[in-house]
Amino acid sequence: MRKYRKRLVLLVLFLALPLAGFLSAPYIIRWWVESHYQGVYVNGRVEITWSGLTVNLTNVKIDRPTLLALLDDVSVDPVAKTIRVKGGQVEVRSSTERTLKETPSTYSISGSQLTLSTVYKDATVLLKQATVNSLTVCFEQGSVYHPRASVGIKKGCFSRDKTSFWATQASTEVTIPVQVPKLISDQAIVVLDPWVDLDNKTLKFSRISIGSNLEVIKGRLTQHSLEAQSLEAAHPWLGKDGIRIGPVKAALSKKQLDVWINKAHAVVDLESKTVEGDEDCSTWIDALPQPLPEALKDASSNMKGRLSFKIGLTPPDIQLKSTCKYDCTRSPLKQLRDSKFSYLIYNSKGERVRRETGPGTPSWVALVALPDYAPEAFRLLEDPGFLSHRGVQAEALRNSLKINLDTGSFTRGGSTITMQLAKNLWLRRYRSLTRKAEEILLALAVESCRTKAQILEAYINVVEFGPDVYGLGPASSHYFHKAAQYLDADEAFFLAQILPNPRKALAPDRGGLDKARRLMKALAKNGRISEFLIPPEEDSLGSEDDPGWESILP
Repeated sequence: MRKYRKRLVLLVLFLALPLAGFLSAPYIIRWWVESHYQGVYVNGRVEITWSGLTVNLTNVKIDRPTLLALLDDVSVDPVAKTIRVKGGQVEVRSSTERTLKETPSTYSISGSQLTLSTVYKDATVLLKQATVNSLTVCFEQGSVYHPRASVGIKKGCFSRDKTSFWATQASTEVTIPVQVPKLISDQAIVVLDPWVDLDNKTLKFSRISIGSNLEVIKGRLTQHSLEAQSLEAAHPWLGKDGIRIGPVKAALSKKQLDVWINKAHAVVDLESKTVEGDEDCSTWIDALPQPLPEALKDASSNMKGRLSFKIGLTPPDIQLKSTCKYDCTRSPLKQLRDSKFSYLIYNSKGERVRRETGPGTPSWVALVALPDYAPEAFRLLEDPGFLSHRGVQAEALRNSLKINLDTGSFTRGGSTITMQLAKNLWLRRYRSLTRKAEEILLALAVESCRTKAQILEAYINVVEFGPDVYGLGPASSHYFHKAAQYLDADEAFFLAQILPNPRKALAPDRGGLDKARRLMKALAKNGRISEFLIPPEEDSLGSEDDPGWESILP
């Protein structure tokens, strides 16, 4: 019996010792790793695959002076001499502490689904979804943060020996804090092309965005020059929907900035703060922001002559010279011939609807049918230099520029009667620098095709006199219940003086006529109209001693 009992104990020991070894192996491996690799801790599971002789570790922490890592899964193959890491965060530290002296590892290390980060001086680098092997580090999304700039990179790679970097697919985005006068913005964003030639100090970009106001699309940027496919800007002074111009080139020297928009060339003098340009009229039309209004789409091929300008900011100044002439048989000027035509107006609901007018239509009023003081009222109050200019008056633009710069808003336009006619016929209502340039070119075209009398006649027949009231004929009926031919002088001056803002004008019987008569007195005192045009004074009229009468002079 004792003999069999002894054999049974030996059999149990024979079976239990290997099982104990198998069960204790994870603890032995954990102890061996943590005792032989300083700063390495295995906080998760230790699994052994005996068939492949691989060791799988989870939740591994590495805490060393130059490295902090929290790794999700680590697989070690002692036969193939490989270590594979999947998932986790790795922070490369900059440290002046003495690093651990270790025998160089004979294992090949690779990793995937990692988040890598490091701090170098003031810059922080963060790489997401990174893959690491012995030669390269690749990532799906990367960012570099610095107090003066930040860089976003998608789908990039760099060599581990730090000799090369490349973006494999998407663009690189650089964000730089900036301060741009007159633009509400606090940062610029540059989206680079996948390949950037830094050795030649040339930056290729797909987009440069300054806040939400300015975007430069696809080009090359060096220290002193810029080339771009197009430029898009959004600002109240530039138009309701912003502008798009291009292609654009710029070259910077010590004293000036040369700018090309399409083929038009302008020079900015940085010392005198002036802008100058001298090109064919058609070249200026081609340089206008896109899309062009319908009236200007084919205008460049129909315009001849030359236009030069000089604009100064300190002090405000505008000089213009033009020899522009239009082919009067071509659109849009052909519609202003002696026949009826149509154009778009704004109704009382703010909708754009088409209105028909022109000689032969019931609402049209011929200039020769009016008493002399009626067209003179419009000329004096709207454009005193109408008979002498050729569509554009530099002095009016200069005064408007000064007021706009002083107020910081686009409140004055400096439009002549010809420019207002062009605006009413072919352009939209909102004020902007873009529309002003379009007005100027269209006004030059109108002046080269129509006489002053024809321009003034068209103007008083298309301009707005109030909600749903367009043209002098309908305005005379609306306000005074009479045909325009029978307007009294004060009634004509009333209609002329409400044009800057007809929708907010005082009604004739609620002070509107009184205001017109005070204005006529001021004009007569300055010798600009005959005092015999002024109606007899009534109790309701103001006197010349009224302290506000001079303020209503044009």
